[in-house]
Amino acid sequence: MRGSTLKMLLWIALRRTASGLKEWATRNSARLFKRKLKIGGVSYEFAAGTTETLMSYDKTWDDVLWIGGSEFTISIEDFKRLADHAYDNGYGSAEVAEDLKVVGKDWWLERYEYDGVECWVYKAYPTKPLKQKSVKRILSFGIGGESLAEMQDKEE
Repeated sequence: MRGSTLKMLLWIALRRTASGLKEWATRNSARLFKRKLKIGGVSYEFAAGTTETLMSYDKTWDDVLWIGGSEFTISIEDFKRLADHAYDNGYGSAEVAEDLKVVGKDWWLERYEYDGVECWVYKAYPTKPLKQKSVKRILSFGIGGESLAEMQDKEE
């Protein structure tokens, strides 16, 4: 497995909920690898990859309300026409507009780039918890990576 592919899969896996991770990975691993085409470097079919990202979150193009950047929107038809092309999503500089978003009713896809490797990231509006609590800390004084609840259980 190529390093960039493994890095992307690991990055995606870390953002999935623990309960659905195994089922999601089993369902999507073949599609993720099938879309990686070898054309010089790492090449990715942008339109097909966007469709696959939507499908992996049980969304379709019918769920998309708008597509655009920070300053204007574009039609879904224009997006599909312009995205129907392969590009290098591996290491190097990002090729897709960094502010591009695909937006639905209570979710959106936004571009993520790290060290030249780029992909879609699915975001959803958070659900407000039912209970409210007084807390002692919101900052970690250790290595980090703790939830708000875990921080409350630690001694200062």
